[in-house]
Amino acid sequence: MEMWKKIAIRVFSVIGIVMALFVLSIIYFLGGRCGSEPYKSVVSPNGKYKAVIYQFDCGATTGFSTQISILGANEDLEESGGNVFSSDGHPNDAAPEVRWVSDHQLNIHQRAGFRVYKQEVSSGWLWNKIDITYN
Repeated sequence: MEMWKKIAIRVFSVIGIVMALFVLSIIYFLGGRCGSEPYKSVVSPNGKYKAVIYQFDCGATTGFSTQISILGANEDLEESGGNVFSSDGHPNDAAPEVRWVSDHQLNIHQRAGFRVYKQEVSSGWLWNKIDITYN
């Protein structure tokens, strides 16, 4: 009888480990699937910065959104929301017009009919500060 208990414990331990690995693999492959899809980049006059318009989503359970991030000219876009602007709608329909007024001033002209979630008036600080205007 003692031998059957040891076998049962080992079998249930193996089944438990297999089930835990299965659950963890589902979480790994289905979770955290957010992505950024670049739409357009506009480089500053001095070539040091770029304003990137992109679509950011986390799968079928979220709607489309348009994001804008100001990055260094050689920086890559991260898998996150915009650091200066976000609104609903896919960039094909909702992308604002973005124009550099000077090396440190960006103008964003929004399209009507889309809800704005984030609208920063500056990015960076001191000598890297970029002022943002909207119309």
